This record gives sequence, structure tokens and C-alpha cells, in this order.
Amino acid sequence: DDLRGRLAADGGSCERRPLLAAIEGMLNADLPSVNLCRLDGVADELFTYDGSGTLFTRRGYVDVRALGLDDFDAAADLIGRGTAEGYLVPRSPEEIDLVLAGGFGAFVGGNHLAGIGTLLLHSADRAAEIASLYTLTRFLGEGVGGHLVRYAAEQARGLGCQFVFACTSSDRVVAFFERNGFERVEGDRLPDEKWRGCDATRRERTRCLRRDL
Repeated sequence: DDLRGRLAADGGSCERRPLLAAIEGMLNADLPSVNLCRLDGVADELFTYDGSGTLFTRRGYVDVRALGLDDFDAAADLIGRGTAEGYLVPRSPEEIDLVLAGGFGAFVGGNHLAGIGTLLLHSADRAAEIASLYTLTRFLGEGVGGHLVRYAAEQARGLGCQFVFACTSSDRVVAFFERNGFERVEGDRLPDEKWRGCDATRRERTRCLRRDL
């Protein structure tokens, strides 16, 4: 619909109209998506997470689903990127394997992995933690993070959880979760298991957010 709107708005004299019409033709020919970028942006689009250009697709823009084996390498790379940027807590290889095993991803245009997350169950407390939530900077502002949170909440509700929670030391992440219906709470409102092996300094700087289901 956005492409059709651009075609209608551009009118017959616009230089971009033939290009946009060609893109519409490719989508009508059942191509799942078309990425339009400048020649000097091709390398970024093909070989980096930053990407380049504009993605056109007829599918739902964001699709969230459980990670499959074929997604693990890309998801592990995202975890490494999020850790390096300071948004994710460093994890051991064994912990990363657990995250991937229960992880889910947001796919743009059907195959572009735009963000990841995982749900860590605390069955005794009928709770689940949303962990390792990370969205590529390229897709910030596109609602990818919100899709991931909604998917996690639905999965937790289906498993009989009474609430979901998240922990962070980032003001930006706190604001994100608050926009998605979470409230700041004290650490004692989270499962005791969350704090096992956690040193006092780390716990003190951790902000806790909770959303009842």
C-alpha cells in the first residue's frame, strides 16, 4: 500500500516513477522482497548488519517466530553485537546455547533477522524473564522491539505464567520496557532464583521491570 501511495503521489512526470513501478512489478511476480540501494551501499547491504537502502515487501513487515537451527549463527552474532555495545549481559558459550535454544527472532520481509530475544522460565514462581532482547540499530523506530515483547508475553501467558519481567542497567532499555506496559519494581518482586550467584554490586545497579499477564 505504501508503494502504491508513492506511485500515486509521484505522478507520471516523476523520475522515480519507472523505478517504483519496476519494484511493484517484481513484487507482483511473487518475489518476497526487493531491496533498493545505491551502488556504493551494496557491500553494506550484503555483508554488514547496518545494511543500506530501502526494503519493499508484500508480506507483513515483521514476523516473530521461534529460532530454527538455520537461524542460530545469525542470532549468536546479534548477541555478540548487543554485548559489545553494552546492551546485553556477557554470557558464557553454554548460556548462549540456552538462549538460542529458547530464543525467538523478528524477521523483516520474511528473512532479514532484525532482532532477537529469549524467554527464561521460572516455573516455581509462575514467571518468565525476557532476556537477551536486542534489535539492530537499522530497524530502530520500526516497532521490532515491541513485536518481540508481545510475542514473549503471549508465549509466557500460554505457559501459565502470571507475569514477565526484565532486568537492565540501561536507561534507554528501561524507557523501552515502560513504553511496552512494564513498571519499575524492587528486586524482591522477582523470583529469588534470579539473584542466585549475583553479587551485591551488580544487583544494586540493576533496574527491574515487571508486567503482569
